[in-house]
Amino acid sequence: DWNQSAPVDTTPTLEDIKRTVSNYLAWEVSQLLKRQRQGQGNALKVDSRINATRINATLEGVEWGEFKLGDLFEIRSSKRKFDANKVRILESGGHPYVVRTSMNNGQKGFIDEDPRFLNEGNTISFGQDTATIFYQELPYFTGNRIKVLKLKNGKLTRRTAQFFVSTMLRAFSGFSWGSSSFETSVLRSQLLKLPVSKDKKIDFDFMERFVAEIEKERIAELDAYLKVTGLKD
Repeated sequence: DWNQSAPVDTTPTLEDIKRTVSNYLAWEVSQLLKRQRQGQGNALKVDSRINATRINATLEGVEWGEFKLGDLFEIRSSKRKFDANKVRILESGGHPYVVRTSMNNGQKGFIDEDPRFLNEGNTISFGQDTATIFYQELPYFTGNRIKVLKLKNGKLTRRTAQFFVSTMLRAFSGFSWGSSSFETSVLRSQLLKLPVSKDKKIDFDFMERFVAEIEKERIAELDAYLKVTGLKD
């Protein structure tokens, strides 16, 4: 269980967002390589349109607003909890199986269970007890104590989701092991810092462009590494 300890500045830093984006890209690349080994390779795509909307990778000058998590997201319980000791976990096939791990985008592998119990994709999984938070693009099954966060208004994309995840990780970084266990009431009342436009509404366009810029930087670094090591085709 977790309790909030000392107050922290919940404004996400550049390093917070870079870390989240890098971890997600690393996971995407690992999945891509796995699919390629299975003859299903789809290229990791970078939106070339971001050249026209380049932004400096800095958060200086951003106006921040404060929002309650529960005002922004529906906080749902998983449709059914699957015990890892009672299911057959696959390396591929079936659907993603999300648990409270901090590795592999929260996914322990894949399971083939009744699709009626799939949780909606394009949501954020929140592991209670561990505060492991990940964007899940595809429908997924879960283990125990996973909450499903669905954005109420606005557009959740793989990029804006990375910004939200960074913000949540920052906001919950001031929690320590205790007794609240990230119950729904705790999640609902947690304040998040997010960039806002002149009308004080969440600036989804900025979030999208900002993460796209970081992605481009990270993918360029990866491309350079593959060339140097001779791993690039």
